[in-house]
Amino acid sequence: MEGEEEERDLSSISFRDPVWLQMYPLNSTTVLDYFALSPFYDPACTNEQCRTQWGLDYSHLWRLTGVEYTTIEPAPKYTKAEGGRTFAVPQASTLFVIRKQERLRPNEAAPLRLYYCLYGNIYEAPHLRPLLHGRLRNCLYHLREAFAVHVEERERAAAVLAAEEATQEGAADRDGDLAMGESAARGEGGGKHPAPSAAVVPRQPITGRSRPGLPPGADVSRIVDDLLVELSM
Repeated sequence: MEGEEEERDLSSISFRDPVWLQMYPLNSTTVLDYFALSPFYDPACTNEQCRTQWGLDYSHLWRLTGVEYTTIEPAPKYTKAEGGRTFAVPQASTLFVIRKQERLRPNEAAPLRLYYCLYGNIYEAPHLRPLLHGRLRNCLYHLREAFAVHVEERERAAAVLAAEEATQEGAADRDGDLAMGESAARGEGGGKHPAPSAAVVPRQPITGRSRPGLPPGADVSRIVDDLLVELSM
């Protein structure tokens, strides 16, 4: 059950309590109490034990082992009053970053989740993997669209080049027929000059441009699809 709870993704919801915000100031010493009202809070955490034993003084969290919540931005500050009791110094801010961590020993804690409170709204920070997955999927979508446009433009340019070459070939054939006709006419009319042999008119290549085409064996759509499959695993 605890493992299922750890896997829950609450990054799509937020929490805000306008009544609490009107009654109490939101600062570095009260944000954890405000956070305890949200669905992100685990009542079985050591913060509850700390509140039971030391009230609102969370400076003793390091003494306990288990899941705890602590503010990391702004960094908590403490001061000692008369009698040696420790008090947290309130720090006002519009952004508070809260870390859920598991205290293994007094000087060692493993981070689990991050939350942030912005202008009284509490959110769970998204995990890195789905965040990168979504961004990469968007990039691959635009790459696929760009490749599709690129292939379409190359095919259109290839069709234009083929039409130009066909037109040039037809013009060359007509010029050759005209030259042969003129030579035959000169030979029949005067008889003094031998009829020249028909000249072969070479086809003039189109310079400065090459027939477009994708590299051999390149399948852009398949490459993009393979990348998407890898990302979804």
